[in-house]
Amino acid sequence: MKILCLVDNQADFGAYFLLNGLCELLGEENVVIYPPKLSYLGLTDKYYTLDDGKRGNTVPGEYIKSRNLPIITAEEICDDINSFDIVILSSPRTYAVRALKFFKKYVGFNPKTKLVFTDHEDSLSVRDDVIEMFKPDIIFKRELTRRVEGIYPLPFSSCVPYLGRDFNDQDKKLNIFGSFGYTSGLRRDVVQFLSSEYGQEGNYIALDCPKDNESGLYPSKIPYFHYLENIAQSKIALSIRGHGIDTVRFWEVPSFETLMIADNTPLVIPNNFEDEKHCIYFDDLKDLKEKIDYYLEHDDERIEIAKAGKRHLENFHNNKKRAEYFIDIVKKYL
Repeated sequence: MKILCLVDNQADFGAYFLLNGLCELLGEENVVIYPPKLSYLGLTDKYYTLDDGKRGNTVPGEYIKSRNLPIITAEEICDDINSFDIVILSSPRTYAVRALKFFKKYVGFNPKTKLVFTDHEDSLSVRDDVIEMFKPDIIFKRELTRRVEGIYPLPFSSCVPYLGRDFNDQDKKLNIFGSFGYTSGLRRDVVQFLSSEYGQEGNYIALDCPKDNESGLYPSKIPYFHYLENIAQSKIALSIRGHGIDTVRFWEVPSFETLMIADNTPLVIPNNFEDEKHCIYFDDLKDLKEKIDYYLEHDDERIEIAKAGKRHLENFHNNKKRAEYFIDIVKKYL
């Protein structure tokens, strides 16, 4: 199976996680990206232009594994257009949409080639404009909060780099870890509540909000690997929705056999984490405190759920497993 993945130059967690999984599942030689996205190749891209005329700047995220993907021109893709089994419009953003318009107008696709639209945006609305424009054969959406006929859920997945050693429960020196960007009111409320209830001794509770420093709760953003090490060394780590309902943190915490306590969201997730089996969900701040207190006092239950959460993540929710889920659905249409 050979895939043409049309991408946008801006950073996009969901598009990257799927691409990473497809490369692992099918091999890099069977995945072509266009336009060339330098951040996927381990390079900084300072030269693309945003819609307002400003320069874009996308650096390789530390979560990105640099891929040995070929840089292919539009002319080369046109010459080889009939070799692709699947064309993925990986974003409704400018560059990906322009690329698809170009290939449809000037070349066209083999009738057997299936067009797949994957919408990884934070918005809850379905992009009817893109669907009407291109009439994709298959549609996936990240922020899906109810079952919609003809649209498949495609949440984030786990893409956590190895930290150089394994962690066990004896390494967990922090009781509670919660470090967030200030992208939702719920995150602010949780940080303020936990800081007042538990303080910072034996915990790391923070909100990255440099514009509002009065309370002292908002330090500078910690480095990515330091952030992951803090998760690994915590008994409990929190996952709270941000701009979107889906958040990368939800897929990071279970990777380290750390008990995840998360807000209970309506996000549609195939093979979701089950409450009190793979993680713990909370409904409000009072419920959150009760559950933190309980699991800090019941180590055996906390460790059992945390271990089950990691097994469930590895069985269903790493990048490769997400790609397998994606390909299994697409194969029904081939």
